[in-house]
Amino acid sequence: MLSWLKQYDASIAEFRRILEARPDDVQVRRKLANVLIWADRKAEAAEELRRSLQGR
Repeated sequence: MLSWLKQYDASIAEFRRILEARPDDVQVRRKLANVLIWADRKAEAAEELRRSLQGR
């Protein structure tokens, strides 16, 4: 919901909190990457996508 409201920083922080508890959750990592792209943080998004392909 935060990302749809364009509250990208809050959304990114929430996804990162979720990943602390579930670091191998590929779907959460990919959703985080999408929000990072929307926030124009493409290098970070690429890293998260790379991690999602590696399983962490």
